Amino acid sequence: MKHLFIVNPMAGKGKTAAVAVPEMERACKARGLDFEIHITSGPGEGETYARKIAERGEPVRIYACGGDGTLYDVVNGAIGHDN
Repeated sequence: MKHLFIVNPMAGKGKTAAVAVPEMERACKARGLDFEIHITSGPGEGETYARKIAERGEPVRIYACGGDGTLYDVVNGAIGHDN
């Protein structure tokens, strides 16, 4: 199963990408996970990307990394897909 981290780089006063992303990479590699980290480019882009991945139909876990706006986007992109 693929693990997809959708990261808002502006979250945490801009520190999320600098601090959390390397830790995500380290933890996933240490566990041998199939993963991808996607850094969003602006509002709504997380929704578009989550939908694109969910539409593939492959098993996936999507993690919204940011604030409530990021979570809103990711949920709206993934909703309605069984995977």
